[in-house]
Amino acid sequence: MSFETSLDAFASLVMSEGFKEKQVAFFDHYCMEFDDIEENKLSYTAIHKEYETQVEAQIAEALGEDQFQVLLSGLEAWQQSGGAQVAESEAIAEAVDVLTSLSDFQAFKATMLGKRAAKMAQHTELEGFKGLITVDGALDRTAELTAAANEADGWRLIVEEPNCVLYTKPGPDGDTYMRYSVTIDLAAGHLFECMMDVSEESMQWRDKVKALRTIHDYGPYDKVVRQEMDLPWALRYIMSVADGYTIRFVGRADWPSESNYSYAVIPFDVETNTCVESQGMLKIKSGVISPHPQDPSQSVLTGMDLANLGMMPSWGLGFLMKKLSLPQIAAMVANYKKVKGL
Repeated sequence: MSFETSLDAFASLVMSEGFKEKQVAFFDHYCMEFDDIEENKLSYTAIHKEYETQVEAQIAEALGEDQFQVLLSGLEAWQQSGGAQVAESEAIAEAVDVLTSLSDFQAFKATMLGKRAAKMAQHTELEGFKGLITVDGALDRTAELTAAANEADGWRLIVEEPNCVLYTKPGPDGDTYMRYSVTIDLAAGHLFECMMDVSEESMQWRDKVKALRTIHDYGPYDKVVRQEMDLPWALRYIMSVADGYTIRFVGRADWPSESNYSYAVIPFDVETNTCVESQGMLKIKSGVISPHPQDPSQSVLTGMDLANLGMMPSWGLGFLMKKLSLPQIAAMVANYKKVKGL
């Protein structure tokens, strides 16, 4: 039997409901044993090893031991020959990603923590979209949220790092205000350009973005784009997180005050050509970029979101900020400075 035959058989297995259900059940069973701590418990390693053994046993049972060994022995040569770049189907690309990522402990742990957060939230996000919204309304909301952020009472500190703080505060109708301020080593104008530029060149600094396509161009700082993300296989496969979405990037200079830059990232429904408050798990994001009060070569990004967090625990928000958002921002800024020679 050939390697290609074994690969096709494996791709069919990965796409089957039975295979995925067993993986999801494993994460659901063990996710409550994981905590967001720097030091990994010995039990985490044991659970990860058990997962590797389970997946390998399931593959061997479905394909047969001989065909499984053909798959394993031929995979490296197939990748080195460029097979991964010319895979005939998404199913094959997905299957190879699963097989080559089994030993990725960090992606495994991140998915366990994500599964735990979803389980503790105890609610299901409805698919589809909610709440039509205008672009001006999205940008005007930054003034409202800035006012809410400036009120001293009611805020709860969730993250306190040298360059970042995150607060939450109860909002209207059961929603939550989230305010996060991040000091960034880039002047305000440059940071605004870095975020709002959706040209082909911007792919050189966007972290974990594998494709970016403009659907509508409404002028400077106003674009509808389709963004494809480079996400770990476990988040896509186990958590059913979409690896792409359509959004409208909008920006405004000197708002809500002079020398500030407001921005909004708005979910966009392509079928109706409308901006919406949320679409599936994707929600509107807005914020203000301000010059740093002591150092004009730096800026302060204050994100202000109004979100329905259900019963997501504070450690879940802290994990997302510290482990995902901050490293992504840092990588984007470093790449932008390198591309622009700053």
